[in-house]
Amino acid sequence: MLVACGTAEPHREVPIGPPVNVTTATATATAHQASLPIIYHASGTVRGRTTVTVTSKTAGDVRAVHVAAGAHVTAGQVLVDLEANDVRAGVSRARAELDHAGESKAEATSGVEAARVAAKLAETSLARVRKLFEGGAVARQEFDEAESKAQGAAAQLQMAEARLRAASSGIDVSRAALAETQATLDYARVVAPFAGRVVERRVDPGTFASPGVALLVLDDDEATLRVETAVEGSRGAELELGDPVTVEVNGTTLAGTIAELSPAVDVASRAFVVKIDLRDPPRSAPARSRASDFTWVPSLGSSCPPPRSPRSVRSNACSWSLEESHTCA
Repeated sequence: MLVACGTAEPHREVPIGPPVNVTTATATATAHQASLPIIYHASGTVRGRTTVTVTSKTAGDVRAVHVAAGAHVTAGQVLVDLEANDVRAGVSRARAELDHAGESKAEATSGVEAARVAAKLAETSLARVRKLFEGGAVARQEFDEAESKAQGAAAQLQMAEARLRAASSGIDVSRAALAETQATLDYARVVAPFAGRVVERRVDPGTFASPGVALLVLDDDEATLRVETAVEGSRGAELELGDPVTVEVNGTTLAGTIAELSPAVDVASRAFVVKIDLRDPPRSAPARSRASDFTWVPSLGSSCPPPRSPRSVRSNACSWSLEESHTCA
């Protein structure tokens, strides 16, 4: 057994000084609703607002391609020439037929004038013979012959006028045939439907072109560029038409507006297409270049749901990055 003993320390009183006033700085703020930006990192494609595939309307071998990918073109500029020797021969034949129809009309016009003069002379002779016949100066046979000549001259005039009308119709037919053949020849020269830029060149000289087969792909003028990108389907409710958007294109931040929201969701990627119109695109922005890091502001009071598969999250700013790199389609 262990036993210990000792003496207790005397109780000491701690002196209390005078009271001290302590001041604490505080700040107040009024609670309010505000829109929080959502930064969505993705990749997209910059292209013209209008993209067309240029095709030929007639079949033939490609004789020449006058533009290359990336070239600027003007409306009506010749892009591709096709071989059309048979059509050119048809145009020459149609012109010859039109000239022949014109000569036929001139001949018919002369015939009408001659028949009109003959008919007038026959009517004058008939009137003279009639007076003599009524006075008993000529026989009945002479009067009948004058009357028959007048009737024959009138019939000849009607026939001449009919030939003139036929010649006029022949000119109309020949002119229509020439216009049709000329239109076919014009199809052999493929021209730009508007001013823009050649995005793709799919033919070379010697290639056989068929109606409906793509020759070139054009984007409209770069002043109206558009960004197309795929957004995860679960975020469809966060976007609305007309929402302001900022897009980074080749290191330059641009302002834009959501112009189209595709209602269809791709089954494989579970994403839908968003089309953004850039307000003031740079003149140097190439068509179909890479765009990434687009940001939109949701409606006032809307919430920011957490990302499904975040790679980087800044919760205070309600922003996240889902895809840091993506290959452009």
